Parts: sequence; C-alpha cells; structure tokens
Amino acid sequence: MLRYTIVFVTIFVVSFAISCQKSEKNNKPNIIIVFTDDQGYQDVGCYDAQGFDTPNLDKMAAEGMRFNSFYSASPVCSPSRAALLTGTYPPRVGISVVLYPISSFGLNPDEITLAEILKEQGYATACVGKWHLGDYPAMMPLKQGFDEYFGLPYSNDMWPWQGDYKRKHRTALYSDLPLYLNDTVIEKNPDQNQLTKRYTEYAVNFIEKNKDKSFFLYLPHTMPHIPLGVSQKFSGKTAYGRYGDVIEEIDWSVGKILKTLKENKLDKNTLVVFTSDNGPWLTAGKSGGKAGPFREGKGTTFEGGVRMPCIMRWPGKIPEGKINNEITCTMDLLPTIARLAGSSAPQDRVIDGRDIWPLMSGDTDAESPHKTFFYHRKGKLQAVRSGDWKLHFPHKYNHVFDIPGTNGNQVKEVESFIELSLYNLREDPGETKNLVDKYPEIVDKLTAIAKTHLQDLAENSRKPFFVTDKNWKPYKDRLAQGKYISDWWIIGNFDNTERQGMDSVYKPEIEFKPNKSYKGRNKKIARWQQYDGKDNEYINLAKMFSPSDEGVAYARRIFTENNNTVKK
Repeated sequence: MLRYTIVFVTIFVVSFAISCQKSEKNNKPNIIIVFTDDQGYQDVGCYDAQGFDTPNLDKMAAEGMRFNSFYSASPVCSPSRAALLTGTYPPRVGISVVLYPISSFGLNPDEITLAEILKEQGYATACVGKWHLGDYPAMMPLKQGFDEYFGLPYSNDMWPWQGDYKRKHRTALYSDLPLYLNDTVIEKNPDQNQLTKRYTEYAVNFIEKNKDKSFFLYLPHTMPHIPLGVSQKFSGKTAYGRYGDVIEEIDWSVGKILKTLKENKLDKNTLVVFTSDNGPWLTAGKSGGKAGPFREGKGTTFEGGVRMPCIMRWPGKIPEGKINNEITCTMDLLPTIARLAGSSAPQDRVIDGRDIWPLMSGDTDAESPHKTFFYHRKGKLQAVRSGDWKLHFPHKYNHVFDIPGTNGNQVKEVESFIELSLYNLREDPGETKNLVDKYPEIVDKLTAIAKTHLQDLAENSRKPFFVTDKNWKPYKDRLAQGKYISDWWIIGNFDNTERQGMDSVYKPEIEFKPNKSYKGRNKKIARWQQYDGKDNEYINLAKMFSPSDEGVAYARRIFTENNNTVKK
C-alpha cells in the first residue's frame, strides 16, 4: 500500500510541476514584431490604401487596435532599427545614419536589446529578415540577443546590380549580397523575388518548433524597399503595379503567421505588432508607396517620413476594432514588452521609450506618456512635437516636387530648406500653414524643450561599436572585382545631400580611365582609381568623413594610411 501511495504522490508532484511550468510559460506572452521597410502610412487597406488590398492586415486591425500617431524614431533604415531594439533615440546609441557594407561602426553589443531582455526571461529569440545594424560579427544578431538569424545584413539595393535585375554586368559599387543563416553566409545574391516567401516559411517553422515555450520573433522584412521582389503567385496582380504586388505578398505573410498561431493554439497568448521602419521612398515613383495626408516621405522629418501605420493584436488583451490617436512610437515597444514578459527596461542607462500598455489595453483614461517627441536626422535635431504642436528648426531636406509617376523610375528630387516653422498637426497634418509668427510663446516653449533634450543627449549618450582596420582585413574578399565599375572607387569630396543619383557621375556599364575627373553630386570634382588588392590600402575610409556623411558608401576602403593618396 505504501508503495502505491509513493507512486501516486510522485505522479502528482510531477504533474503539478509540469502544470506549474505551463502556467508560468502561459503568463509570458509570445511576441511577434513585423517590421516592413519603406512602407508608407497609407499603404495598408485600413489606412486608405488604393490599388491593392490587405485583407489580413485589415482583419488584424478589426481584431485589435490601430494607431494613428505611431512614430518611427528615424526616417531611414539603420537608426529606426536601433531605436526599436534599444528603446532609445538613435543619437543616444550612436546610430544616426544608414549603415553600409562593412561600415566602420554599428550597434554596440554592450547595448541591451529587446531580444536580450526576453532571452533572460527564457524566451526563444529569432531575427528573420533585414538586420542593418552593422555586418561585422560583433554587431550581428547572434551577438545582440538572438538565438537564430536568417536574412540579409543590410539593404537589398546594396548589391552589384544596384536594383536592376536586367543588367548583364556588375555596375555598382557593392560586392555580392550575402544571405545569412545564423553566422554563416549560405547564398550570395539570392533571388529577391523569393525573400518574403522564404522569410515567412522560416518564421512559421520557428513558431511551430517553439510552441511549447515563450518566443520572440522579430521579422524585419526586406520589402518593400527597392529593388522590389515578389514571388510569381503575387506578381502582376494589383492595379497599383509591382509595389502593390509586394504589399499583398507581405499581407499574405501576416495572414500565414496568424493562421499558424491559431492552428497551434497560440493565438490568445501572442502579441503581434505590425509597423514600418520609415516613410515611403517617394523618389521611386510608383515603385514606392504613399504617405497619405502627410508631407514628404522617407529621409525627411516631416510626418510623411516618420508617421507609420501600426496595428497591434492580442485576443482578449487588446480590445477589438479600436483606434488610438495618442503619440506612441517604436521605442515604446521595449519597455512595454519587457514588462509584459515579467522584466523591465534597463535601469542603468537612459531609455526614451515608455510603457504604453494602458493605451494598448484600452484604458479609457490613458494618455500618451510622451509629453514631447523629437525628430532626428543624421544626428541633428530637426523638429519637436508637443501635443498638437510641431516646431521645425531650420534645416535642409529633399523635396519630391513631382508626384510618383507610373513607370516606377526615379522621380526628380530637389534640395530644399525650411525656415523655423510651427504647425498644428490636428488642424494641419500636411504641415502647410506656418504659424510661427502667430504663436511666439509656443515657439519659445518648444525651443526650450529642445535645448533640454540636446543637453540630455550630450550627457547621457553611448558610443556605437567601432571597427578597427585590423578587424576589417578578413573582409577583404568583399571588394568587388571585375572589368566594370565595381572595380573602381570614387575619390573626392562627395556626399548624398541632393540625392540626384549616380547617373550624374557615370553612365552604366562603361569603363573608366585612371585619374580622369568627373563631376559628382553637389558639383564636386571626383576621380576614380583602381584598387589593386594590397592589404596596406585596406583602410577605414569613414575617418575622412563626418559621421553623418552618407557619401562614405561611395568612397571607401582603398585609401592609404595617410588618407590622401592611392597606391597604383
């Protein structure tokens, strides 16, 4: 009798322990963040998209909450991703510009990312898609809290064909585009038409194999960044054109993920967030999206550059069919999700994001925790918002004066300048009526707030991870080689301010004569020299440029240590 009693008690204890483990797991929600690339505010059906449909995203909004004043912390790729994963404004972590292949700096592994917070809580973590926070090993996903990684280390246009599938020769300034599985390159120049499908398949597999434990899936899609890639199933299906096809495939991907959650009975314990990294690439013509009622797009701190579509869904936790108009942003995801997972935001450093769970859960008394929101571009504070008021400080920006056309080609963009300007976003979301003279007291108030913010950044910012020349040498093989332009590198005072395209520097698929001069952007004189592959020419060119100069992407890696000559 005693033996049976012992057996019974043992079974009971084991069963109770298993039950407790499941209960503990179920108290921690699964987290999925879908982060698209260059998708405009209007480019979802429930945000008034035209020319294509997004039934899965629309259903997700009907079953969850739609945010109408949700911001990315930057109007360009790398800084926006740094903000999401660290919960801070990009300048605070030293990532203020777009990073390029083997850039000299990237996200510091000393930063505490959302993935690291969740991993400490027992979560399985995966990054599936575009990383773009530095491609040196110490900056890559496996060093930033992710157990798994499948995707591209940077933008899909940073490859030899510079966005054109039809060219027969390598004509750009990049080497082969690598596709990673964890820390290994498994393909070079993958078929971009298959990327969304492949990311989705990997994501579904990750969910299914981790269904019995808490997981965090970060899915930063490569699309709809140009060059647009779309599988045959969705190609040519929309009235909008290829961009619309790409969005419909992304919508299918969201639907596939939501279906997988339901099939595995994970639906009611999973928070799903859908948003974009920055506004639409308006210069891409019809190959880009739309910002709806907002001014400008990607690369600017007008609302069109940083106001994002955002949908959140968690059955039984987030009320259905609600619309939230409070100021929220990608930085808020870290502190909010950390709390939901039983943790908290880092306490040993400044975090700019705020816990927005009261807003997400439908608390009718909840207000935005952000009294102010700051707009940064290239490390400079360009604007500040408080309530309905937004003040732009004088700055340059690139204005697309031609509405996106029908042929998908680059449309003309011109450098413009905005004076000190005050807008009421509730009454004037398009930022067209400057009220700076009418409300000087508001201008003074916002200016004072901005000065305090800049002082805070100066006192409480961290450094990115810097790569030394010695560290770079294993990557020498990434230098493109060949008879065409990929074998040549531009030298000169050359930046990306006017964004007029490389056509003003060279014509595609022609060879260059050594020492011949060409007019670069901003009418600067540049010349081309040939790289002969010697290690002593292999140097961090970013030292010659200010950190905010994107021109380093077109002039890197071949100067001598004196930084003023090129060996022949």
